[in-house]
Amino acid sequence: GVFELLEAAKNLYKEDLNFHLTLAGNGNAEIDAKEFVIKNNLTKVVSFTGWVDDSGLKELLKNNEIFVLPSWAEGLPNSMIEAMASGLAVIVTPVGVIKDFIVDNENGLIVEVNDVSSLQIAIKKLICSKGITNKLAINGLSTAKNNFSSEIVINNLLGVIKEIVYKK
Repeated sequence: GVFELLEAAKNLYKEDLNFHLTLAGNGNAEIDAKEFVIKNNLTKVVSFTGWVDDSGLKELLKNNEIFVLPSWAEGLPNSMIEAMASGLAVIVTPVGVIKDFIVDNENGLIVEVNDVSSLQIAIKKLICSKGITNKLAINGLSTAKNNFSSEIVINNLLGVIKEIVYKK
């Protein structure tokens, strides 16, 4: 969904909205994405970090308010959980088991896969409304704590182990 995100950013930039998009990581689309940014005069509002180590990730999570993951396919993305645990409002697609944890307009925004328009609307909604962004961030943080804290995960794992052991 990198190019859907860039297309949405291009449209939002034309609307003269105040935002900055940072693309973290590297992959097959990186060269084409950088070319898209240059071709569409988005260098003022889009930057690339390349691969991010733990300290760089902490900085990104600390210095941003919104996390966007417009994936076409995922299981349960760690990056989404990390963003929620860091207090960022998340915009995601309903792939994998994301919908098991994200309730649209409650603890995140869900947009359809490969849908530039709904992605653009969701991003604009959060750029323009700090109240909604804060609500999603607070509720997302609660979701992360209640589902993915080490205590919860260890207890769940112990439950699975006990189930396996006692079935034999």
